[in-house]
Amino acid sequence: MDLGKVKNTLILLLIAANILLGGLFVGRLWIAQRQRDEMQTQIISLLQVQGVKVAKLPDERTRVQSYLVSRDQTAETKAVTSLLGTVTPQDLQGGIIAYENERGAAQFRRGGRFDIAISSPHLISSGALATFTIATLQNMGFVAETQQGNLTTPQEVTVAQTIFDYPVFNARAVFRYNDAYILTQVYGVWALGAVTPEQDQPCLSAGTVLLQYAKTLENAPLVINDVQLGYRLTPQTSTIARLRPEWRIICDNKELYLDAYTGVLVTGLE
Repeated sequence: MDLGKVKNTLILLLIAANILLGGLFVGRLWIAQRQRDEMQTQIISLLQVQGVKVAKLPDERTRVQSYLVSRDQTAETKAVTSLLGTVTPQDLQGGIIAYENERGAAQFRRGGRFDIAISSPHLISSGALATFTIATLQNMGFVAETQQGNLTTPQEVTVAQTIFDYPVFNARAVFRYNDAYILTQVYGVWALGAVTPEQDQPCLSAGTVLLQYAKTLENAPLVINDVQLGYRLTPQTSTIARLRPEWRIICDNKELYLDAYTGVLVTGLE
């Protein structure tokens, strides 16, 4: 027996087996995707029967879980020091840490709230406000995954926070400048600290949540332009905050926020 021919035959058989297995795998993926597409189509049709019109829903596999954020006073002090210089924290109780020196004053509160007022005009934008703002934010130790500031007014830039590529709907840092482009205030809400999983249970899909919410509308018409998954940062204790998943429903003239675990309507952002 020609061993070379046997060897070549075995190689060809292995290649054929791999091609067959690869084809089966791709076929399963195609079937799974088709099933998901059909399910989405059915959900959209069911929603339309209940008065909810939406053209497209996020993929059924778009899920996240809730997290806990441990407050980091060292990080808070670093943020204040970067703007005001050396300053000593004072515990005012109730989850409030205050700072003050000749350059200004600051407070950090439970749930990521903060306000830093700068009275000494030493931070002047040397270029585009948005670029200067991002650089200042990084010096403060705030991580902004988007690396983009939104110029909301000629003297105000807002940077929204994202975590794990999803927006934190109520977390943003607002930078205010005077007419001479001198930074005078930074305030807002920011998840500043260690983030750890709270539970392994993934949230409900957008379609499931909308079907639950549609039952409460009593066939009142609702036209949805977009559906986005993100988090809401809420205080739990003076040192712990929660990142709980929510679905943001964007309509023509309003935005709705639905709890991604229960489908219950959540009050608007503060």
